[in-house]
Amino acid sequence: MIKVNLLPPRFQGKGKKTKKNVLVLLLAIIIILAFSGGIIFLFNYKNTFNSEVNKVKKELQTQKEKNISYSEIEKKVTDLNIKLNSIKTVLQDRIYWSSVLKEIALNTPTDVFIENLTVSSKKEQNKISLRGNASSRRSIIKFKEELTASDYFKAVDFNVSNLINTNDPLSSVDFTITVYY
Repeated sequence: MIKVNLLPPRFQGKGKKTKKNVLVLLLAIIIILAFSGGIIFLFNYKNTFNSEVNKVKKELQTQKEKNISYSEIEKKVTDLNIKLNSIKTVLQDRIYWSSVLKEIALNTPTDVFIENLTVSSKKEQNKISLRGNASSRRSIIKFKEELTASDYFKAVDFNVSNLINTNDPLSSVDFTITVYY
């Protein structure tokens, strides 16, 4: 088939240019649309990403608040454990004074008089010093033997100031007994 162009020569090239212009315009519109679509896609992706980042930031803040709360609770628990251990130590090292004094009273003969009772509590050595007098040396020796036989006391030290002095049988005998518990 033969194509004959009946248009004058000055208009004959315009058809090709118009087709070219239309193609260029169409191509430009497609590029602009693709570019706009890419921008819209990136904008939406940025917004989604920002919302995810904000959500993670909120979760992180919540977790930090929980961690602070947990650390406060942990500190309180540690303090309570220290206090509980102190209480346990005090209760384990506790001396039942009523029982100790009752034991001394039960083992004291009727003619032995305690004038002074001194308690010294140290971790390594607990002791009670008893000072007084008795009507006879035999009563003091009996008192010392009773305290020595008692399960409450570890050791008994015995000092008598005038045990050897036998000049006056009616005089009282002064003594100092130290009992270790």
